[in-house]
Amino acid sequence: MQRLALRLAALCIGVALHCAAVRADLGSLGEGIAAYEAGDYARAFAILDDLAFDGNPVALARAGRMYELGQGTPRDLEQAARYYEEGAVRGNAEARLNLAQLYLSGTGVPRNEQKALQLLREAAEEGDTDAIYEMAVLFLDENGATRDTQRGMSLLELAADAGNVAARERMAQIYFDGDDPVARARALAWLEKAAAKGDANAQAQLGYIYATGNGVTRDPSRAHTLYMQAARQGHTDAQAMVGFQLQTGIGTTRDYAEARRWYEMAAARDQPMAQTNLGVMYEKGQGVERDAERAREWYRKAAQRGYPPAQANLGYLYEEGIGVERDLGEAFDLYRQAAEMGNVYAQRNLARLYRYGLGVGQSLEEALRWYRRAAEHGDSASRQAVRALEPLAN
Repeated sequence: MQRLALRLAALCIGVALHCAAVRADLGSLGEGIAAYEAGDYARAFAILDDLAFDGNPVALARAGRMYELGQGTPRDLEQAARYYEEGAVRGNAEARLNLAQLYLSGTGVPRNEQKALQLLREAAEEGDTDAIYEMAVLFLDENGATRDTQRGMSLLELAADAGNVAARERMAQIYFDGDDPVARARALAWLEKAAAKGDANAQAQLGYIYATGNGVTRDPSRAHTLYMQAARQGHTDAQAMVGFQLQTGIGTTRDYAEARRWYEMAAARDQPMAQTNLGVMYEKGQGVERDAERAREWYRKAAQRGYPPAQANLGYLYEEGIGVERDLGEAFDLYRQAAEMGNVYAQRNLARLYRYGLGVGQSLEEALRWYRRAAEHGDSASRQAVRALEPLAN
């Protein structure tokens, strides 16, 4: 840094006016970027477009993006492409990346995968991890002309190792949702490597893989170790899973007090499963005195976040009048919300309300519909109810 400062000072000797202009230009660029980040698009565009007109490569990329999105100016995809092109020629990696994405989508320019690939390669060679990631996506595209799984995975690993968030998320997605065995194997190997290096997200994702036996031999004990590693780093979902394993004794020794401690950590950060399971502990008196009102409050917190198990549990409290005045209408509403999100327990209970006309008009047709939905998910009680009701509905 000292050598760089000396070189800049030397360049300024004898050309003070030129250096002052550069400083003013950089200051204006900073103001433009700050205005953009503050959401003042009109001011940001006025500054950045003026600088772009003077050929500032960063401003060309930023103003081009504003033209592309219609921020502070009418949307103009062709102008966006022109700005990106000029910025790319001047060596700006962001402009190259944005122009590549236009070529990939055929937006504002004719679609051209080869041009996009060349631009991405140029930006990637400068170390732009977003460009490396986009190249990986291009090579992994099942319908792409440049499909090359091995090359795509190598690039994805490179971007993920460099900390690119999208690449890390894509790596997990490939494992959980992909059907290419080569790509899945490499994704699992990367997750193992990242977890060993202390990456909390990778530890939590691997914990889930071993807890469920997704593509590996199920190993609840190893899952617990991985969840605990992530939880100790503050990973909220992992904290909730540690609580669940301690509450149920899956993968570790059951310990309600420790389960509650981990749940409370996660619940304080609005993790809905932790909030719901704290409610269960208070409802059932697991390691705490039974307290229906506290159970209700934990269920309510998670239900307000749209978490179906909490909505179903809270519905049951209203149906039975546990810790709250009995309200079948409220129970119906909560069951319906959870049932529509696929919660089997809520689907069965909603069907029962329709069957007997509790909190809603009696309807064997609706009762059968919801019993069938629950039965499709393997609920044996609902299968029995379907067999009992079908003759009556015909």
